[in-house]
Amino acid sequence: MKQKTFLSILVIIIVQSIHAQSLKNILWNSVNPCYSELTYDLEENEKIMDGEVIDDSKNGYLKVSGTFPTCGCNCTSTAGAYKQKNATYTVLTTEEWGCSWKKKLSSNKPLQQILPKELMIKSFIPSYDFKKYNQKYAIFYLQIDIPKIGTDTNASLQLIPYGVNYEANNILTYSYTENDKTSDNSIVIQQIANTIEDKQTLQYILNKQYEKITDKDKILITNTINQDNDFLKSVTYLNKLITQAHTIYTIYQLVKYDTITLGWDRNKSKFYIKEKVARSSTISFNEFILTKLTWWQALC
Repeated sequence: MKQKTFLSILVIIIVQSIHAQSLKNILWNSVNPCYSELTYDLEENEKIMDGEVIDDSKNGYLKVSGTFPTCGCNCTSTAGAYKQKNATYTVLTTEEWGCSWKKKLSSNKPLQQILPKELMIKSFIPSYDFKKYNQKYAIFYLQIDIPKIGTDTNASLQLIPYGVNYEANNILTYSYTENDKTSDNSIVIQQIANTIEDKQTLQYILNKQYEKITDKDKILITNTINQDNDFLKSVTYLNKLITQAHTIYTIYQLVKYDTITLGWDRNKSKFYIKEKVARSSTISFNEFILTKLTWWQALC
């Protein structure tokens, strides 16, 4: 009897060890694109530059981040495992690449299969009108915060850096990256917003009330935009850029829920919407330009 009990315990330990090793391999394979880049040129025992490795793979969590030599570019990748009823795992992985302005959410299963069907732009913006806002480029990235402990997972909308111009069928996307349509033309909006004398100037430009702009701001606009050193040409060009940014601001203002908490159903191997956290405040267009939008710039 004692021998049978010992053998049973031994089998359980071996099976658990195999599962733990298998899970570790799955998680490391998930973050490998970033990790291999970080360690590509390292000598033995050399540490990753500005690196961080949080390896709790036995509990289903792994994060790697750091800088690699080329131009000081960086990446971060996080993987989390969600156990299923058959003792296998669904894995979510996030990647972020600094120099290529790339973010990606992926899984070892099709995302449409594991995310709630109702987790779409209208989950965050119930009043969103697809016909009214016919956008060519994605505006939001679905930011997933993979938990270190437990399975409750927060999803939120993150504004895609302005100028990336990532074409998509929806304003909400699971990934984006710089591309041949990416442009830094619009960064002049931020430059002007940071230096204008009158905080109403952006609104005047948006409404084409150019006569209300102060002389000092007119000179600033002319010098910054530099359309043949002509104020009217410069401000007309700027109006087009600001109108595009204001459309994004308008849609951002419609966001009703900042965060949606996803629960994990291990029997169905699928997430479900557990809780929605409503937005508590709004901001002005100037604040949006200066504090919420990030602006694409060529790096390296």
